[in-house]
Amino acid sequence: MRTQYLKELPADWQPAAGIFAALGDETRQKILLIFEPKEELSIKEIAAMFPLGRTTVTHHLGVLEKAGILAVRREGRLALYALCYAPVLDALKRLRQLIVNDLKKANSKKQLMRAKTKMKKKVHKPTGTKIA
Repeated sequence: MRTQYLKELPADWQPAAGIFAALGDETRQKILLIFEPKEELSIKEIAAMFPLGRTTVTHHLGVLEKAGILAVRREGRLALYALCYAPVLDALKRLRQLIVNDLKKANSKKQLMRAKTKMKKKVHKPTGTKIA
């Protein structure tokens, strides 16, 4: 058990944690899915697609922006949002590496256990002699 992580999440995991937390909401996932590649959408365009108030949509956009999943570009009073793929890919890469490392460790332990079992089987124990 990795109890050292119970007190505090390592600093290098903070960005990934923000990404995963932001993606944990279905509405935010839907917001991301409406974007075409390299497309920029305004709050008005996004809000028009959802049965939510503009304030709620703005909140969700803020969470996605803070996590680094959306970038905002301002043209006067107009805010245009676009997807940022790199932070999401980095978070997924970090999670993937954790899984790969864990699987390697698990396989190494399994192979070690197999080797120990084989060694035990190879050890010849003397048996009693039969008298005919």
